[in-house]
Amino acid sequence: MWKKIVKNTPYSRYMSDFANQYKKNHISTTPIQKMLLAVGSATISLFDPCRAGIINNMIATFGETTGMCALQDIKRKMSNNPEGIEILQSQPRINSSTIDLNKLQNMPKNSLGFTYYKFLDDNKVTPDSRGYVQFIDDVELAYVMQRYREVHDLFHTILGMPTNMLGEVTVKWVEAFQTKLPMTMSGGLFGAVRLKSN
Repeated sequence: MWKKIVKNTPYSRYMSDFANQYKKNHISTTPIQKMLLAVGSATISLFDPCRAGIINNMIATFGETTGMCALQDIKRKMSNNPEGIEILQSQPRINSSTIDLNKLQNMPKNSLGFTYYKFLDDNKVTPDSRGYVQFIDDVELAYVMQRYREVHDLFHTILGMPTNMLGEVTVKWVEAFQTKLPMTMSGGLFGAVRLKSN
């Protein structure tokens, strides 16, 4: 599947350069600093949900500083699955340098590729919309978190959910069941509380 939607060059060119990117963006923090970042990011996310850019950064920070056990569990499950092992070893990325959007646009209308392209186009987002992992100290777990972020829009696509509050809450609940990341659980819970009744 992956090979069918990457740009028309040898697949090996799209093996991740994640380790180098990780070194550039990683910020080493102590357990106390991680705790403070978790509390601060959660507080800002709860009390000022309208500042979209800042909130996305705060949610990402909260995810990184609270998700260690869940990420270890995801990695363990991936390590016990042939496809998961391949992903962990090759570390493929989903971004505009690996995905050929023109090819997706011309795929059959009922294909995942075309539906993903249409989701991106309709919601004015790109495969580059996800930030880099910064606060996870293990490079392999950092990749697992990066992978989670980069498949987020595929969850939206498969579920047919837009990027409004209802869509995000729905996706967060599905992600919570799949990943057990505290950030997805709290996002599903507190996002649901913020939904306005009709």
